[in-house]
Amino acid sequence: LAKILDFGVARVVSEARSNESTDDLTVDTPAGRVVGTAAYMSPEQASGRPVDFRSDQFSLGSTLYELATGKRAFRRDSMGDTLSAIIHDEPEPIQRLNPRIPPSVCWIIERCLAKDANDRYASTRDLAKELQALRDRMTEPAPPTRFSVTAQAKAVIAIAAIVVLIAVGAIMNRSHLLQARTQMIPNQKFLAVLPFKDLSGRRDGQLFSQGFSEAVSARLGKYAGIQVIPPVSAAPLVSKGANFRRIAQELGATLLLSASVQMSGDELRVVYSLLDSNSGVEVAGDTLNGSIQNVFDTEDAVADAIARDLGVTQRPARTQTAGLETAHEQDVYLRVLGNLEHYDDERAVDAAIGQLRELTETAAASPLVHSALGRAYLDKYFLSHEPAWSDKALTECDRARALDPNSVDVLLTIAETQRVTGKYDVAINTYQRALALQPNMPEAAIGLAKAEQGAKRYVEAEAAFRRGISLRPTWWSGYNGLGVLYLTRGRFDDA
Repeated sequence: LAKILDFGVARVVSEARSNESTDDLTVDTPAGRVVGTAAYMSPEQASGRPVDFRSDQFSLGSTLYELATGKRAFRRDSMGDTLSAIIHDEPEPIQRLNPRIPPSVCWIIERCLAKDANDRYASTRDLAKELQALRDRMTEPAPPTRFSVTAQAKAVIAIAAIVVLIAVGAIMNRSHLLQARTQMIPNQKFLAVLPFKDLSGRRDGQLFSQGFSEAVSARLGKYAGIQVIPPVSAAPLVSKGANFRRIAQELGATLLLSASVQMSGDELRVVYSLLDSNSGVEVAGDTLNGSIQNVFDTEDAVADAIARDLGVTQRPARTQTAGLETAHEQDVYLRVLGNLEHYDDERAVDAAIGQLRELTETAAASPLVHSALGRAYLDKYFLSHEPAWSDKALTECDRARALDPNSVDVLLTIAETQRVTGKYDVAINTYQRALALQPNMPEAAIGLAKAEQGAKRYVEAEAAFRRGISLRPTWWSGYNGLGVLYLTRGRFDDA
């Protein structure tokens, strides 16, 4: 008696006719949300390419590998790393992990796990026949001297026992596991967004992925219940190889967002994991597919899915393309954001400025382009200390504000430029406008405090520092700024 315990991810395809074999049937992976377990995806599915019956053979091979060895074939710390391993890495040999598994069983599993679908079985019927023949050989009576058959029989019995245990355990523990994961999501959601990884292998794919992470971070920052620590803050730690615990401690995060981005033709696939900052355990994650023709829709879908995982359901307004209408313009814009993550690298900033200047020729009506150019000019000012760059930053920000008066990013860049050039009074007003639009932005509160301090309004500066600390109590910047304020005012005990 066979019982279906879990349908998993099923897709309706055309039925095979009487003269058709399973190898004649193929199905393309559609755009949209993919619900499934990354550890058992095939390389072609993980790459966003069309899949057919041979993808199921790979998934079966992954399951058999785990049953035979007690560990997953491609287990990694996050979904993105797991997909990368599925595409590029070979699993550890089965007999190295469990010498009792017969070579004939290993051979079938390894063929199912071939990276190239053409190296798997030409028909699932062929795989079924081979499994049936192996089963028959293993259940035949054997002379006492043929130890190999006895070993095979023991292996089959062990694997069958594990299957039963897994099936029963899955039924009993499924709800408990989901409840336990939900309970791991902290009430205070200080989310550090790590720079997304590129799995496309495109020459500038990593810049695109980093820019995409910046865009998702900005979207998440608009949710009232989430305090976002942007990728630009995490990037230096990631580049030094810091582990998740150190990154969380340095940034004051209670959760980490790790993700990968992969482009294939017009398809854009994003795989993300939300990690507990103490244990590194994945508390939520998913895979989403979108189109490269409108990256902003995919960006919104990813951010909204993450927010739902965190229990935050009140969605901000949809991100507008804002003058970036073509796929090429959106691609360039995200690569610009990727370059601007490296704000301390003059070559990266110069590259961003050059790309943005080109974009102004085709997307002159985009406030996003002018805002990013203003930010790039401000980064250039910090690197060179030449006043001309700050003037250019204000000019571009004024253009962006004329196109979108309520852009928080534009107001924050304007306020920063005003503050660092000593225009404290107008900077205070601009910071306050930004906070009125997005009250949960600690960067704006800390910037306001510094502007108040520059204007010698020390009581207001202290209040603004405390506001920034309350918005992100685990962030060092607020405490550092408040401590410096106390020192300059002679309040040594408070400092």
